[in-house]
Amino acid sequence: MKPVFFFLSLLLLNLQFLLAQNQRTAEVFFEQDKSELSAAAFAELQQLIESIDRSAPYRIEVLGHTDNKGGHIYNRTLSDERAKVVLQAFQEAGLDEERIVALPMGETRPAFSNDTEEGRLRNRRVEIYLTYTSQQPQMATQQHIPLKHEVKIDPILKPFAQVPPYKTIVSNQGTKVEVIGNIFAPYSLDEVDIRIEEVYSPLQALQHNRCLETRTIAGDFLASAGMLRVDARVDGKKVYPQGKGKIMAWIPTQKFVDGMELFRAVNDGNGCAIWEASENADILTKTVDGKTFYKFNIVGHFSTWINLDVIIKTDGDEDAGTIAPPMYVKVKSVKKAKLFGQYWVAEGFGVIKADQVKRRKFELLVPASQEEVMIYAKAKKAGHQSMLNMSLSNLKYRPKQNIYVIRRKDFKPVELPTYYTEVLRDKNYHSLISSLP
Repeated sequence: MKPVFFFLSLLLLNLQFLLAQNQRTAEVFFEQDKSELSAAAFAELQQLIESIDRSAPYRIEVLGHTDNKGGHIYNRTLSDERAKVVLQAFQEAGLDEERIVALPMGETRPAFSNDTEEGRLRNRRVEIYLTYTSQQPQMATQQHIPLKHEVKIDPILKPFAQVPPYKTIVSNQGTKVEVIGNIFAPYSLDEVDIRIEEVYSPLQALQHNRCLETRTIAGDFLASAGMLRVDARVDGKKVYPQGKGKIMAWIPTQKFVDGMELFRAVNDGNGCAIWEASENADILTKTVDGKTFYKFNIVGHFSTWINLDVIIKTDGDEDAGTIAPPMYVKVKSVKKAKLFGQYWVAEGFGVIKADQVKRRKFELLVPASQEEVMIYAKAKKAGHQSMLNMSLSNLKYRPKQNIYVIRRKDFKPVELPTYYTEVLRDKNYHSLISSLP
């Protein structure tokens, strides 16, 4: 057994020696937002070029990287520029162009933590893998075994000569949806029509063809930073993500708020959507060109309404100050009215359906931290659909009964799109979404 063990050990040492002889790696680093080679980077490349045995078959793989500052498109472009400047140096040195491939990796393959300046500096790099082969290289199929640390290429990045399929859609309210990879296989991204429905104000939530409240199935109040539903169609037929890749949603915001969670819609049984928390939702914050966004993957919630929120009040919370005293509203001379409260807090907006406690009398609960309460009501008046949207403070108030009164004349006929457009403009809301009824 000893001679066999000695022979295997010697064979392993020989294989390790041959591996070290057949492969070499190098890295060059870049300044923030730059793709020009520094003097140190140029010297590193020249040293590598001079060491290449051009009489032997070889291949070179060049992988461009960035830190996590900036958006996906920006980082992918920047990493491509960094990879190409190294590729150009190899070409100018007379290396065989067919044996070299350059790939942009963006921020997707950090070698170090992006939480520190040193880590970000070391992630702004181009990795170079030189491999001597026993035959002419086959770029689309052969694997390298780097010496420093392994860099795996996602299947969507093969063949090496291609970048991942990519499609981005930006709505008129600033929502952005990125589709990365062959996520809708067997359909290509060019065949897929991506549709976005978005809500960024209480009135949009109420006037959507599905009532979207801001409370959880446990009864908690929410402050919403935005609601979103994304689906896809091919030739009018709905399709779902089944391949490999990601669908990233970017929700615009004026400021970042701690404690944001992702919720998905659940039917409350009365035609409105309420919300349950989505587990394992990784919500990122991004600032690109001075604009701030929340960013998260929506593959698991595709074609479902999702809501980005902070919980304002937890049911059973000992802090009684989280809820304002009940407000009572009476609707006079109008039958079958539906009434909602709209509120704004520092973290976002909310919509709560009022409970009908008596004939034409409603009870409304809102957070104590609300900055303003608007009353929205809809009903039929003289056979026509009518609505009301006005501040609670502008309603007639009866102090002895502690009740606000909505009069018949307060309802206005619905005249789309002029009337709602004027209401939104007066309140400085976002523009109406296209799917309003």
